[in-house]
Amino acid sequence: MCFFLNQLINKFRYRNYLSSTPIMKNRIFSAATVLILYTSIALAQQGVLISDGAGSPDPTAILDIQSTTKGVLLPRMTTSAMLDINGAATGLMIYNTDDNSVYINRGTQSTSDWVNTAPDMAVAFLVYPDPGQTIPPSTQTVVEFALAAFNDGGYFDFSSSKYNVPYDGLYQFSTGVTIFNLDPTIEWVVEIWVDDGIPRAMVSNTNHTADVMQLTGSVSVILKLTAGTEVFVVVTQKGQQSPYPLSPDPITTWFSGHRLYY
Repeated sequence: MCFFLNQLINKFRYRNYLSSTPIMKNRIFSAATVLILYTSIALAQQGVLISDGAGSPDPTAILDIQSTTKGVLLPRMTTSAMLDINGAATGLMIYNTDDNSVYINRGTQSTSDWVNTAPDMAVAFLVYPDPGQTIPPSTQTVVEFALAAFNDGGYFDFSSSKYNVPYDGLYQFSTGVTIFNLDPTIEWVVEIWVDDGIPRAMVSNTNHTADVMQLTGSVSVILKLTAGTEVFVVVTQKGQQSPYPLSPDPITTWFSGHRLYY
C-alpha cells in the first residue's frame, strides 16, 4: 500500500517538475499565445455578437448588437463637456443632455465639428401680417407679422417679426408682400434679410404697369445658416412719397420657411 502511494507521489512531483522547467513554460506560453491569436483572428473574421439569446453576428459587422428589449447607451454629457473633449476622433458620438440629442464629430481631431444627428424638420412656418401696417417713404421697414397658419416649434417670434433659426442647416425662405393703392411711379423693393444687416434676396416692382392698384413682390432664397440667426422681411418705398399700407387682405402678404437638411 505504501509502495503504490509513494509511486503516485513521485509521478505527481515529476509532472510538477516538468511544468516548472523553462522548456515546458515556453511551450505552455506558446500554446496560449497561439490560442489567443486564433481566437482574435476568428473574432475578427466573424465579428462579435452581443445578444439576448443565441445567434450569429452579421457578416458585414465587426460588432453586432441584437436585442428586442434593450438599447445602446452612449456617454452622456453637457454641451460644454462635449466641446472640452480634447482631440475628439472623427465619428465620435455622444448624447448631449442639454438638448437631448445625439451628436457626432464630423470634423477632425484638430478641429472638431459637432453635429446633431437627429435634425428636427418640424421647424417650418407660414405667417401673415397685420393688414393695418403702413410703409413709410424712403425707409427700410420690417414687415410685421401677426397671424400664423402654422409655426412649428414656435421659432417665429411675433414680437420681433423674425424667424429664429433653431439648428445649423440649409433653409428655404419665401415671401410675398402686397402693397395697396400703389402709385405706379414709385419703386418698391421687397427683401429677405438676416441679422447681419445684409439682404439675401430681393425683388423690385420697376416693371409694373400704370393701371396696377396692387402689387405683390415675391422672392425666395435658400440659405445655409447657423443656429441663432434671425431672418426677416424688409420692404422699402423708394421716393419721398406718402406712406402706403399693406393690402387689407392679410393672406396676400406672407412669409414662410422650412429646413431642407442639416
